[in-house]
Amino acid sequence: MNNINLDFINEAVKNINYNDVNLEIAWQIELIIWLRQKLGTDYRVLPEMPLAQKDIKKEIDIVIENITTHQKSAIELKMPLKSAYPRRMSQAIIDIAFLENLKKSHSYSKCFFIMMTNNSGFWSGREQDNLYQYFRKQENLTGKIQFPEFFTEVQKEIQLDGIYKIEWQDILENWKYFILEV
Repeated sequence: MNNINLDFINEAVKNINYNDVNLEIAWQIELIIWLRQKLGTDYRVLPEMPLAQKDIKKEIDIVIENITTHQKSAIELKMPLKSAYPRRMSQAIIDIAFLENLKKSHSYSKCFFIMMTNNSGFWSGREQDNLYQYFRKQENLTGKIQFPEFFTEVQKEIQLDGIYKIEWQDILENWKYFILEV
């Protein structure tokens, strides 16, 4: 699975067809089409793969499996189009923890988290503390992450083992994205 790396995933995000992509599912479909074309018949690219074992989430947005070696990579996607920044930021961090667990407990060799949005409130704004520091100030995302009080009905905190830095990149007019390799 040598060709499934951060550069390859970044190439995928930059080169898919964005004509009708304004919903996460459309983005997911376009990304799957591009991956299938580039990877060929040696790989299976599957959407919404359910997990047999209980985990933070029940399914993986995209799974790439090498047919010969059976090595698997996972991609989680987020495309928040409206505000509710702390909630969407919290969900993104949960997805990153989910991917860490896939590598540890489910034998995934590579895992990637991709967030794309046209809402500038995710990368800029007055608030710079708490969750905002990771998305707006590019502070390292690592260790025990506390969620806002309104989010505690879902989860109070989460532990990240890796060290991640969110670096927003331009993709389309008024759109940005970032990719993290977990």
